[in-house]
Amino acid sequence: MRVIATGKGYDGLNVREEGDEFEMPEGAKGSWFIPLDEDGKPEKPAKAEKPAKVGKQIKNVTLAGADDLA
Repeated sequence: MRVIATGKGYDGLNVREEGDEFEMPEGAKGSWFIPLDEDGKPEKPAKAEKPAKVGKQIKNVTLAGADDLA
């Protein structure tokens, strides 16, 4: 698949700079490149879903250390 670098990265053979277009194996993923569509335009990245909140929020407390117990 054809991709474009969004930042500096290493593809296993070469160090790529931002804006470089190159080939990667189909299905390859990286935080520093995005796939190009058939017209050579960057594909829109899928929006990451926020994880659902589970349970209730707890208060952050500091527990006593071993020195405090003696």
